[in-house]
Amino acid sequence: MRHWAGIRIDGFQAGDRTFGGATCYVARLNEHPCHLIRPDRTHYEDVVEFIAVESLRETLHLTDAMDVRVEVEES
Repeated sequence: MRHWAGIRIDGFQAGDRTFGGATCYVARLNEHPCHLIRPDRTHYEDVVEFIAVESLRETLHLTDAMDVRVEVEES
């Protein structure tokens, strides 16, 4: 995925805080449309994040460390 273009979100500064950028990829999590987020900076190298219209945790009844199926579109 690092070689795919994805959708770029630039970092920004608000007051004295800085927020790093990220790259988003169109994806599906257990067949639900979403975007996989790869932040430029993170404290956890083994964690990925997803955003979706609905709360995937609630909709899919997910808990931490559950196995899920992830499909990412090459971009």
